[in-house]
Amino acid sequence: MIHPVIRIALLGTAAAGLAAADWPALALGAALLITLYAGRRFAGLGQAMAMARRLRIFYLTIALVYLWFTPGEPLWAALGPVSPSRAGLWLALERVGALLLLVAAVQLLLQSTTRGALLAAIRWWARPLVVFGLEPQRLALRLVLVLDSLPRLRELVPRPSMPAGAPRLSAVADYAADTVARVLDEAEHAPLPRVDVPESAPPACWQWSLPLLLGAALWYL
Repeated sequence: MIHPVIRIALLGTAAAGLAAADWPALALGAALLITLYAGRRFAGLGQAMAMARRLRIFYLTIALVYLWFTPGEPLWAALGPVSPSRAGLWLALERVGALLLLVAAVQLLLQSTTRGALLAAIRWWARPLVVFGLEPQRLALRLVLVLDSLPRLRELVPRPSMPAGAPRLSAVADYAADTVARVLDEAEHAPLPRVDVPESAPPACWQWSLPLLLGAALWYL
């Protein structure tokens, strides 16, 4: 079984790789996630799809930015300079696809790791931050609360409203920023629950090769 510390390393590697991934890397990521979900008989896939649906405002933000701010051949020549670009369309689809894969990966981590084990793993990664005066235990618990808040986006954020006369792109960006702020505020002010953190052995040395292999695969594709 993969150690929780390594699971977080894999998620971080995937997030970094998907940030600039093209279609071959996205296909690899999708294949890996399908295999992992299949191994769990697709448990948690419904929650991942529900979370993905709640992030649709972010997809719209990505689409607007890439479609109209990427130079290239117009998608609809009849619209002339106001037309979105073909290159922007492909880039927007890539970025939305990367976000969907990342949502599925986060949900897989939450479904396959107990809260106590996840807290212990985050605390392990946060230990070097002690030199900056941060408490690893408290930081880890706040991060877990942020992850717990994500599935409740619909409760935390009201339906979007576009003020009359406001630029649509600006309004969408403001709504996306407000969504992030509300989730972080919810985690910051939520009472710290009591969580039993299990004592576990450090990850086996061979498991560190897994994030390295994943990073190499995403980089070279």
